[in-house]
Amino acid sequence: MKNNVKTLGLVSALALSSLASAASATESLRVRVPFSFVFAGQEFTSGDYNIQETESGLVFLEGSKGGAAALSVPEGIGKPGSATGLRFTKEGNAEYLVGVQIEGDLCRSIPFHASQARKLTMAASQ
Repeated sequence: MKNNVKTLGLVSALALSSLASAASATESLRVRVPFSFVFAGQEFTSGDYNIQETESGLVFLEGSKGGAAALSVPEGIGKPGSATGLRFTKEGNAEYLVGVQIEGDLCRSIPFHASQARKLTMAASQ
């Protein structure tokens, strides 16, 4: 019984240290977005959001009505003095969250796929 308690204590200590190191590898920021936008294929309303970015490139977004996650790709080191913030692009009537910049860290791009209707006309060749 004593060995089981010691083993459980050791496993718990290792698990807590792993969680602590994982938490320190995450950058986090709180933002207010004044317009609706799309992230990871989901629509979000204007409001306050918590953004977390991991070293592996995962970007987590959480708001009062839910959240989503997307994989980002490194874009390069931000210019010295560049402010922390989010980057959006407009496609059709929607704004898409396409980038995260945390001061002193890599700029990260978030790929997005806007659905677009296209018309292709075929002509017979002679």
